[in-house]
Amino acid sequence: MLYWAPRILGILFIAFLSLFAMDSFFGDSPWYAKIIGFFIHLLPSFVLIVFLVMAWKKYLLGSLMFIAGGIFYIFLAWGESIWAFVFISGPAFLVGGLFILDKYLNKK
Repeated sequence: MLYWAPRILGILFIAFLSLFAMDSFFGDSPWYAKIIGFFIHLLPSFVLIVFLVMAWKKYLLGSLMFIAGGIFYIFLAWGESIWAFVFISGPAFLVGGLFILDKYLNKK
């Protein structure tokens, strides 16, 4: 179970962040501007997909990248509500920590 937990939580976290890209379709912008905005909003999800693939193959590197991403968000959004940190940085820390825990508890 510990093997799959960080992977499934990582996928769910990326899906959660991807939902925020849907707000680019609202407003009075032309359709092409909405599409460009949609892909710009998906950039963090694409980066996290790379982190997840790396963590799947290289536990330590990928897990440290997830943790670094959580720290980066804290510095990026300093002054926001504490809930922004809990819902964005928290899952990144959790996934990174679970990958590290899986690595050291299930040495093959």
